[in-house]
Amino acid sequence: MTGRDSRTAFAAVLIIIPLLLAAAGCGDQESTAGLEVKIPVRVEEAGRGDIAEYLSTTGTVRAVREVTLEAPITGYLTLGRLGGEGRRLVEGDPVKKGQMVALLDSEETRVNKKSGIDARRAELQKAQSDYERYKRLYDEGFVSEQEMRNYESALATAQYNYDNTLIVEEQTRITAPISGRLTWLTREVDGAKITAGEELAEVMDFDDVLADLELPGGDIARIEVGMPVKVTNYAYPDQVFEGTVRYISHTIQAQSRTFRVEVLLKNDGGLIRPGMFVKADVVTRAREGALVLPRHAVVVRNNRPAVFVVSRQKAEMREVVTGIQDEEKIEILSGIEDGERVVVQGYETLKDKTPVKVNS
Repeated sequence: MTGRDSRTAFAAVLIIIPLLLAAAGCGDQESTAGLEVKIPVRVEEAGRGDIAEYLSTTGTVRAVREVTLEAPITGYLTLGRLGGEGRRLVEGDPVKKGQMVALLDSEETRVNKKSGIDARRAELQKAQSDYERYKRLYDEGFVSEQEMRNYESALATAQYNYDNTLIVEEQTRITAPISGRLTWLTREVDGAKITAGEELAEVMDFDDVLADLELPGGDIARIEVGMPVKVTNYAYPDQVFEGTVRYISHTIQAQSRTFRVEVLLKNDGGLIRPGMFVKADVVTRAREGALVLPRHAVVVRNNRPAVFVVSRQKAEMREVVTGIQDEEKIEILSGIEDGERVVVQGYETLKDKTPVKVNS
């Protein structure tokens, strides 16, 4: 081959190589264009469940009924006994309505004890008998008017003495007007002199308790008497106490712009104590067997709520109508059916008909 022929062959090679490279490049583009990118997602099947909507707030517990017992007279103290004849009563002891909590002994009561209720009753019965017998004789003309007046006076005196004895006896016995527990009891020892009006004990009934709640004024139209309430306290993190709205204030506080709600709670087991701080969820709406999804699965597209349903390896966007929602779930009224697979993770970049890969 001459030098000229060599140069001609080399030039031909330089022309062919770029053409081969270009052809190879076109083949790569066509191969890449044939690949389909799939977005990894996680799905859950739409199913049925119970759901409720709440108004959440906090409040303080108090007893439904509480009574402070005071000394009606000045006297010397003797505290009641547990079970009538057991040990001396102490704070925390249960008491029944009518049970003696304390006894006060005064000079008047000592005189009463000497005479005795039974003796006064006997005197009254004799005076009554004498009066009736001589009244018949007076009607027949055998007894003078003066004698009859004497028997009337004797009967009135006997009645007064008996009634006064009962009153004094009643004043000395301080009894529980309600059943409950002694939440406070005087520290005075037996025999101590107590002044009339001095506080001796406090009895609380907290088989049922009340929780006083404060809610924003804007929610007043959402609350009704009788609505169920779920109450919790940090001391019992796994326990939910059931209650109902018993009273709604008719006014809104000018400073706080809140209104008061009173909730009656069944205190089974006596776990809730007056003075406790509680969290309360007032159930404003509830539905059983609703079609529900995780709340975060509902996204906003075109200013409307929507979800992505996986069908044939693609994410199909569906507009939905929502209902009740709580902190975790949301009710779906229309737009999807039971059992459809809804994207709950990886929906951020999805559009209608986006290819997806479902991760387990």
